[in-house]
Amino acid sequence: MTLVLAVDGGNSKTDVALVDGDGRLLAAVRGPTTSHQQVGAEGGMGRLAALVAEAHHEAGGGAADRADVGVYCLAGADTRRDIRGLTSRLGARGLARTDLLRNDTFAALRAGTDRGWGVVVICGQGINAAGVAPDGRSARFDALGEISGDWGGATDVGWQGLAAAVRARDGRGPRTVLERSVPAYYGLASPHALTMAMYDGRIPHRRIGELSPVVFAAAMDHDAAARAALHRGNQTGAELVDCIALVDAHRRVRNAHRPVPFDFDPRAGDDETVRRRHA
Repeated sequence: MTLVLAVDGGNSKTDVALVDGDGRLLAAVRGPTTSHQQVGAEGGMGRLAALVAEAHHEAGGGAADRADVGVYCLAGADTRRDIRGLTSRLGARGLARTDLLRNDTFAALRAGTDRGWGVVVICGQGINAAGVAPDGRSARFDALGEISGDWGGATDVGWQGLAAAVRARDGRGPRTVLERSVPAYYGLASPHALTMAMYDGRIPHRRIGELSPVVFAAAMDHDAAARAALHRGNQTGAELVDCIALVDAHRRVRNAHRPVPFDFDPRAGDDETVRRRHA
C-alpha cells in the first residue's frame, strides 16, 4: 500500500495526516508550530517527528512505519537556504522515502481549490501571497516581515494592542481595557511589566501575535482604543480587500489572460470560510 505523509506546518500549529494511495485518510493529528523560525531547527524537527509518530500510532497496523512520500508545506520555508537546510534535516529524520518541501502558502491554495492552479493570499501571523499558473510555474513573495515590506496579520495587531495599552497607562493615549487585558494575557499586572518582560527576553517578541484575539475581543466590546489600534492597520485590510497582493502574484505567473475564479468569501464565518464563486 502506498503511504503519503502530508504536513501543513504553520506559525501557530501543525497538521499531520497519513493517506493511502486511494486518498483514504488513515490518521490526522494536530500539534504546535514546528517552524524553525519559531522554535529553532532542531526543536521544530523534534516536534514534527513526534507528531508523525503519533499519526502512525493512530493509523495502527494498517500503515507502514515509514511513508513512501512526505509532502511538507512549512512556514519558514522562505529562502533557498531555508529550503536546503530543511530538506537536509527532513532527510536525516527519515520520515519518508521521498521528501517534497514547499512553503505553507501552497497548502492553503490546495485547501481552497482542486484546480491545481490559482492565487492564494494569507493573513495569519503575517501576510503572504502565492500563485501557481496552469503550466505549473509559481511565484511567491519573500514574506519576511518588515524587511520585505510586509504589514498586517496577528503580529502587527499585537504590537498595536500593546502600544495602545502602554500609551493609555502613561497618559499618552485614551484609557482602554487593553491596559488590563493585554498584560493579563501573559499573567502580568501592568503594561509596564509586560514591556520590561519583553525587553529583557522573559517573553520573546515572537509571542506578540498571540495578542491579536485580545485586541479583537476588546474592539468587539466597543473599546475605542482597541478599534483605533485595528484601524491603524487598515492598510492591511485595504491590501487584502483590493487584492493587491493577489493581482501582483497573478501577473508574476504570467496568467493575466485567464481569469482566476474567486473562491474566498470575506463575508463567510469560521464554519464557512471557502465558497465557490467562479468568475
